Amino acid sequence: DEQIVENFNFYNIPIQADKFEIISIHINKLDTQVSNKQRLLSLIETVIRSVENTLCDYKNCAVFSDSTYNINVLLGFNQGQSIIEQNIEVICQTIRDNLLFEMNLPVTIFYSRKYDGYQNIYRCYYETKYLIKYTQGIMDMGIISYDNFISISIPVSINFDDIRSKTLKYLRANEITSLRAFIYDTICKPFVSSASSNFEYLNIISIDFIMTGIMFLQENKTAIREVFHKYFNPINEISEISNPIERSNFIIHYYEDILNYISANKISSGKSMVKKCMELVEQNISNPSLSVKWLASQLYINENYLSRVFHKEAGIFLIKYINNQRLIKAKYYLDHDYNSMQAVSQMTGFSDPLYFSKCFKKKYGVAPSKYIKMVDK
Repeated sequence: DEQIVENFNFYNIPIQADKFEIISIHINKLDTQVSNKQRLLSLIETVIRSVENTLCDYKNCAVFSDSTYNINVLLGFNQGQSIIEQNIEVICQTIRDNLLFEMNLPVTIFYSRKYDGYQNIYRCYYETKYLIKYTQGIMDMGIISYDNFISISIPVSINFDDIRSKTLKYLRANEITSLRAFIYDTICKPFVSSASSNFEYLNIISIDFIMTGIMFLQENKTAIREVFHKYFNPINEISEISNPIERSNFIIHYYEDILNYISANKISSGKSMVKKCMELVEQNISNPSLSVKWLASQLYINENYLSRVFHKEAGIFLIKYINNQRLIKAKYYLDHDYNSMQAVSQMTGFSDPLYFSKCFKKKYGVAPSKYIKMVDK
């Protein structure tokens, strides 16, 4: 969807958070609710306003519609939020009840899993799209989660993090032979066992491979439409292929095209990784969990490898870069009338004000408490 591409491309997200989740609201029997497109658009706008009003107490959210007239809510979660704010079931039920009682509008609500980092927002979005597409027979269930759907539909457990980590490792190293073998093993081997050879497994694994390719493109600051033609939709195309071997071949060709484009345009994977790290540091500077380990988990990469690449490309150790950025931001706040040392330390991810004071003095030669007085003068 163009709106998703424009709004969420390369982390230009209207909210700041550590984790993300998407709710998708499907209006039941939409064709009977309205008689023409103008009324349809008016209804969608009314629903969006209603949802925004329902979520007025949630600071980290963005509401938008898509080309299939579903209303989507991007939710961001940070450490320290109340349990109620983080309870997606409560949020979904509140939205559903309000639409039913205020507008007499029956809806089915789908929600994705909660993911760390901006790079997984695409994954959240397509999980809800997958649910809408493949749960037509249970649209009257009210609220459907991706986790519940998987647990019911797939008799085998899937380690998505491991699959993404290995896929990205092969893509970053341009090891297409190893990647090809891994894709065949992941998609085709389970079909040897009749217990796990179901359509849902094939779909979910295939779509996750596609989304990992998009994640890799994001790392390299490349939009999918730059590599493929404007109307290429790998999710839709792969959904039309029922044979697991043919699906594997589709994914391999998809990855080959991506790697060929990146190679032809001489995009350095090391430099793009460093740039991605710097973006994540800037976007998560207030997160106390921000560390080399946390960044590595966001990029699905080995912690030591990330440190080596960052030092080689940026000329500074990653842990030192993080600390420097925290202190630069802290100084900026102090220069702009933030005179609470405790507040500034929290805003820059220092959980201990005393440690913040020690680091600040080491870098700038003066304690933040004295620096505040200097600024006031």
